[in-house]
Amino acid sequence: MDNSSTALAVVGYDRPYYFSPTLRSLLCNSVVQQCDLWIFIDGGQDSLQQWQVRIAQQELSRADYAPRRIEFVLRPTNYGCGRNLIDAKRKLFDDLNYDQVFVFEDDMLVSPDYLQLSLNLLAWSQLNFRDIGVVQAYHACWLPPDQKVARLDEVTAANSHWWGYLMPRQTWEAMREVLYVYEDTFLRGRKYSQRNISLIRTWVRGLMENLDQSIAHYPPSAAGAFPGHWNFREYFQRDTSCGQDAATALALAVVGLKKVVTTVNRGLPIGCQGIHFTPKSFYRRRFHEMELDVFESDPFLTCFRPCNADQTVLAPYMRADEVEALRRLLREQKPRRVLEFGAGGSTIVLSREPAVQEWWSLEHSEIWQRQVLASMSNGEAQRIKLLACSEEDLPARLEGLLNDVDFDLFFVDGYDRPLVLQLLSRHLQHKKGLIVLHDYARPAYAPALELFAQRREISTPGAAAQGLLVLSMERS
Repeated sequence: MDNSSTALAVVGYDRPYYFSPTLRSLLCNSVVQQCDLWIFIDGGQDSLQQWQVRIAQQELSRADYAPRRIEFVLRPTNYGCGRNLIDAKRKLFDDLNYDQVFVFEDDMLVSPDYLQLSLNLLAWSQLNFRDIGVVQAYHACWLPPDQKVARLDEVTAANSHWWGYLMPRQTWEAMREVLYVYEDTFLRGRKYSQRNISLIRTWVRGLMENLDQSIAHYPPSAAGAFPGHWNFREYFQRDTSCGQDAATALALAVVGLKKVVTTVNRGLPIGCQGIHFTPKSFYRRRFHEMELDVFESDPFLTCFRPCNADQTVLAPYMRADEVEALRRLLREQKPRRVLEFGAGGSTIVLSREPAVQEWWSLEHSEIWQRQVLASMSNGEAQRIKLLACSEEDLPARLEGLLNDVDFDLFFVDGYDRPLVLQLLSRHLQHKKGLIVLHDYARPAYAPALELFAQRREISTPGAAAQGLLVLSMERS
């Protein structure tokens, strides 16, 4: 992807203890090499502006990746968070004509693939929908890693905190006038902390009264509309925040656009003290309980799924690293047809990999059959072939399948695994294909492993599971 017209804006003021790790995490993203980095630092009497410049220079000198261009914008006074952010976008979009801009404040850690994932999400959004104006790879998420890994591609329309978002120029040009009115009317000539809340709320209510519902957002049923929206009318009818973030959300709604965020957080808020939070509110909202997990498949995600609140989420009964290892193998081998022994969350999650055209799964438990069926979307039901098969009928059923269907990969995670391996070893003496065995380190499976010429570990055994092994009859 050509990111030659992409800018990365980092806005900060007098919080070096947050600014430094925020910048460090951004500079671990390889995509910064294709972007221009602009650092906007508020100033004024007794500010820590020069100290923050030195911190930035130190972080840049030892960074994993160097931005294509680095520029500092040092404010002569304390603009305040609102004016600093609005003016940063004005400079980058209006004056310098960047096509897209990442906007970060100085209080968030990001994963090593945050930027690439956001770019992929924006490209997917622009290709598939007409009403997505901003994307963000952050959403408050407290799921454990083994549940996050099942939802890496899930997105939703939301007004989560405006941390680390990516905005294209056409969105800015559509919404900027609302923010300019907000800036000129309520921010200029006064401290950001002393803005007139009462007048801002009156202005917001006036915009909402004149806002036609059909323009405000496309209903989920409209052609080209993202299937879902956050309830901005309810949000602005209560005594909500009147800061720059709220004004940005309002401006986006006024022009009929939405912000889409990932269900799983690829960022972590760290600013418990400052413009957004006090320690009390930070801990009350449980931000300290969130974890920033890293998933190696993130930069390869190019297709996403709108969240369906009515659909059951069935996570694979495996460690997160095992699911990621299987995804890596599927990317490498690109199997068209997979046969799985033992259905479950893996049936749903792994069948979504782009190379897979058909995912066949044998299952003897009626309980697991019902759970898998309840978790399928209509699109997944067309790709997944779930077959009921008892333990006793497995040899005959497998023989029939192998005679009728050409499978490229077999995933063994159920039934009598030594028996399954024996049956597959005979088949692979005449056909090409790979086997992936889950929990391979169990002693009972060891004799069956000797049937195969090649054995390659792709996930190590641990306390919760016994690893993944790729088996093949072909000699290297």
